[in-house]
Amino acid sequence: MRASRSLLPLALLACAAFGCVGATGPIRDAARQGDVATALRLYQDYTETRGLGDADLLAEVAVQVLRSAAGSEDAPTRAAGFSAIAGLGVRGRELLESLSERPGVVGDRAAAALYELNGRSGTAPARLRAALRSRDRERRVAGMVTLRGAAGARRLMRWLRAGRAPMRASAARALARWRDDQAVTAALVVALRDDPEAMVRAASAMALGGRGEDVAEALLAALEDRDAIVRMAVPSALMAASPGRGREALAALLVDPPTPLSVETARVLVARGDARGDAYLLRVMGTATRRELRAQAAVGSIGMATRQAEALLRLMRDDDHEVALRVASALASMEATRQEALAALRPMARLPDGFVAIRALSVLAQHGDATAADPIREALDSPDATVRRLAVLAWSDATGASGDCDPLVPRLRDDDRSVALLAAVEIVLIASR
Repeated sequence: MRASRSLLPLALLACAAFGCVGATGPIRDAARQGDVATALRLYQDYTETRGLGDADLLAEVAVQVLRSAAGSEDAPTRAAGFSAIAGLGVRGRELLESLSERPGVVGDRAAAALYELNGRSGTAPARLRAALRSRDRERRVAGMVTLRGAAGARRLMRWLRAGRAPMRASAARALARWRDDQAVTAALVVALRDDPEAMVRAASAMALGGRGEDVAEALLAALEDRDAIVRMAVPSALMAASPGRGREALAALLVDPPTPLSVETARVLVARGDARGDAYLLRVMGTATRRELRAQAAVGSIGMATRQAEALLRLMRDDDHEVALRVASALASMEATRQEALAALRPMARLPDGFVAIRALSVLAQHGDATAADPIREALDSPDATVRRLAVLAWSDATGASGDCDPLVPRLRDDDRSVALLAAVEIVLIASR
């Protein structure tokens, strides 16, 4: 009898373990079948019985949310799914491997993502070489990762000249890898000057960055392009191509009254440590009458925080919350000004404007402020999808070492696709910590 009693705790432990395994099986089965609603309902029942969450199990459900989106027949949903998986980095490898076994565009995109994840090393998958001959543009774009050398450049240049607009833009972006090929440079210059589509001209401008003095004239001319999307792409490309000439050309664009292009130009100069950019952005933040330009200028605060801390500290109390928030966020990144910045962010975190409040809370959470967790949890249920999206991203910092993913569970079924996919990514990342 004594022996039987001594075995009782072990038997109970085994039963408990078996019960847990038995409870998790239906959750996994529902998730694998794509029935996320049932999987989450069963998961909530399981965690209520268990008394605590199970991040690893929830991550398995989250992976199925990503798998479903990436495997969708709807192109925008599929694109969003693969973009979300890219956010997992190496942790998305197993999911990509399983998706790469599928036929058609889904398998091609997964194989391309895997090939890039592996640094494009080794022999390219045969299916990607075959995808280059497909009539489906998305499959051909996936196959572009395999192109190398002069033959690959020639193929991309043909698409740049004769494809449909989205294909021409994809070809321009892909050609950025051929920096030392003069024929490629010439083709991109022609596209920047002559292509009728703004998206292609903008992609060509960005691809010309870093190609040296020879492309400076073409980029300078593109500052007069009829479309803002092209003009806004030029300053960073010009500075990358010709830093010396770019500095002077861009400094001449720091005009009054300011424009979106002049503010972007100043931001590029700030990133290069140019004091003229610092002075311009500070002046715009302090005196411009258009709020959107002041907010745009404040984005450059992070680039000059170490040089202009004293001037930025004054702007941190600005009546415009967008300016104050962006400046305080930049100053929070520096130890010398962090405490003052966090003190300025705390009142902003309590503002009724949810878009401002959640960004302030996110910065507070990044710097270990324990008071941010509860408001971020509340923001996860905001009626504003943008606020929910930012709250999902902030939760990873707010949860800290606890790794509590359960507040993100409802967001896996969010009506906004981007919120659901971000929640899935964050759950996987939190569970892997």
